[in-house]
Amino acid sequence: AHRGMTVGTGIVVSPGVIQDAPYWLEWWWRKADGDPEALRVSLDPDGPDFVDYINNEWFTVPIQRGRAHIAGPYVDYVCTNEYTFTLSVPVFHGERPLGVSALDIPSDQLEHRIMPPLCAHRAPCALLNASGRVIAASDSGWLPGDQLPRPRGQAGPALPDALARLCALTGWTVAFPSSHQYDLT
Repeated sequence: AHRGMTVGTGIVVSPGVIQDAPYWLEWWWRKADGDPEALRVSLDPDGPDFVDYINNEWFTVPIQRGRAHIAGPYVDYVCTNEYTFTLSVPVFHGERPLGVSALDIPSDQLEHRIMPPLCAHRAPCALLNASGRVIAASDSGWLPGDQLPRPRGQAGPALPDALARLCALTGWTVAFPSSHQYDLT
């Protein structure tokens, strides 16, 4: 039903969890027109092409906060070479972090789904990630990646239900040119 929405998914294990493999991941990805295939990367810390995943936001933040996180948009140099969002959930055994379970969504797929509710507003608006960067906007004056101020506590126009749920889930906000915006975190 959602072919193309997700381009990668899997589990990424914390260092030292697997005794004979200090670093390990089980990740499957696919090109837009292809079948899923295992991602093959170097997990040898002494290798020149080592994928040091433990220093990526999508890995560290959910483990540090103990809850789901969405990272991006960023260019996924390890897998697709496209602008991507990574949704990740920490996995724990008691207090011990075992790693994360995650999935990658190409930015254009997310933008395709959020533009209709953004454009439904009479006033121009932009969807901002947790860092205040524009994900998508109904006004060409705000480009993806632009950083906008994130004032808090001001009311703005009512959001469509789907957009309000997305903001509540992700911690993202919708900004309006008049500096009014929702912050549903």
